[in-house]
Amino acid sequence: MGNRLEGKVAIVTGSGGGIGREHARLLASEGAKVLVNDLGIRKTPEGVAANAERVADEINDAGGEAVASGTSATWDGAAEIVEQAVDAFGRLDILVNNATAGRNNDIWRFTEEEWDLTVNVNLKGYFAMIKHAAPHLVQQDTSVIINTSSGSGFGHPSHCAYSAAKEGVIGLTRTAARELGRFGVRCNAIRPRAEGASTAEYAIRTARWTDLMALTMAPRGASSAPAPD
Repeated sequence: MGNRLEGKVAIVTGSGGGIGREHARLLASEGAKVLVNDLGIRKTPEGVAANAERVADEINDAGGEAVASGTSATWDGAAEIVEQAVDAFGRLDILVNNATAGRNNDIWRFTEEEWDLTVNVNLKGYFAMIKHAAPHLVQQDTSVIINTSSGSGFGHPSHCAYSAAKEGVIGLTRTAARELGRFGVRCNAIRPRAEGASTAEYAIRTARWTDLMALTMAPRGASSAPAPD
């Protein structure tokens, strides 16, 4: 156990498994008190149901301090999550937006329900968490917001809603960094990428889409070199 974050309090959404779980465990290993948030309705890469209580128990058993939350990061739910952390630990210093959910489909087959679900979780929920956390974060000498974006924002066939939401996270992060930076709040975004059997299989299945994108995006009758800055 380290002590670089001793006395700090963190919220990590979507931390019942995967990347979020490792965020929570690492923060706790450096002395932060952590609110582990997850709905527990998805499967981790290992096939285990994501579970906030299980991760909180892991942290507590290792000598850290954590509580679990199963509240969804909706507009009102975000306020509840922040309140849970402040009630449990008395303050808030770190927010990690990592919750994710969504539907993938071809653009012409996408439904409004699929779009709304994906954007609500991956963009609106992130803003809601920042909105409700900000009044607490600005009270600290140093505080941090970390938003999880994705390489899908650069363009990912059949992921139009997810791609739009995750690139929207970049714009949200830039604006939050400028607006809250005046109060000592740092705001950054990360674009994690998974490598494994499932991603390799996906790459094979979508090779034809990648080829199609290369053909349709290449300029016609002009140099394909990027314009100078």
